Amino acid sequence: MDTLVFLVSKLAALLLRAETWEALLLTGALIALVRGRLRAARGLLFSALAGLLALGFLPPR
Repeated sequence: MDTLVFLVSKLAALLLRAETWEALLLTGALIALVRGRLRAARGLLFSALAGLLALGFLPPR
């Protein structure tokens, strides 16, 4: 049981980091580009850019 709690806490910490979400958005955009889904790729790239700008203007404490 202790191992499960440890793994869940580490996974939760990973998912709460902004860098993880940026990497997931950029990976999704790359996959969308490879598959030829330009509209989806554009949306994912726009979301990643907005996230980076938000982190630049409002850095976490």
